[in-house]
Amino acid sequence: APRAPAAPAETLRDPLFPGLGQAGLDVRHYDLHLTVSEPGTRAVRGVVTLTLASTRPLAQVRLDFLGPGVTAVRWNDRAVPFRVDERAAKLTVTPPAPLRPGTAARLTVEYAGTPGERADPDFPTPLLLGWQAVPAGDGRAGATFLLSEPNGTHTFLPSNDHPSDKATFITRVTVPRGYVAAASGVEAGRVDAAGTSTFTFTQREPIPTYALGVFVDRFERVDGAAVPVGVGGRAVTRRDYFPPETPGTVREAFGRTDEALRVLA
Repeated sequence: APRAPAAPAETLRDPLFPGLGQAGLDVRHYDLHLTVSEPGTRAVRGVVTLTLASTRPLAQVRLDFLGPGVTAVRWNDRAVPFRVDERAAKLTVTPPAPLRPGTAARLTVEYAGTPGERADPDFPTPLLLGWQAVPAGDGRAGATFLLSEPNGTHTFLPSNDHPSDKATFITRVTVPRGYVAAASGVEAGRVDAAGTSTFTFTQREPIPTYALGVFVDRFERVDGAAVPVGVGGRAVTRRDYFPPETPGTVREAFGRTDEALRVLA
């Protein structure tokens, strides 16, 4: 039987965020490596590989992206044409052949520079979403963090940035030695190299893109006992990350998180 023609790229037509997402695109997984060379500034370098599927033939993939300059795009390890539309906040990629239902592909994007900015649509006072920085000063080190809900993730990450498209994540964050990175998921290891440390986190349960968290500071990590949560008592690993100047009263409050988990479970 002849194959169905590839559909033109269109958004999900969400009534609140009509420009987000691509109809027919299903991102299953993000393998992300961020390099934060200067915590306290908004500069970042990233390499992300998305595992893609589709529910209809797609001649183009249009990711949400308002981020740093794109330096390379590969489809299954092969360089492919791409176009960045800053006004529409889209990264359009043309694969060698349409992405069809029942198949999968790997899309890799490399980028570096300063992420874009999105204003929160609901706050009456200005609040910027996405990649944030707290400059060094008053005796404290600079820090970097992510604040994305509801639509800020695509300011730094090429993504299908709509909550209907949940995905798993592996997030690696490389920071200067002495800094600590934390991200969504369970920490899977740390590798020290010349002047840097790379932290890896694995998020095995699919989450919407806005729920991805990334934080960089001179944190002190405090491990708590695993807490049985939910049906069957599945153990949830607890790790708190405190900036050095965190008061003891704040730390004590976080020490009771296990009680809250047990009650809410």
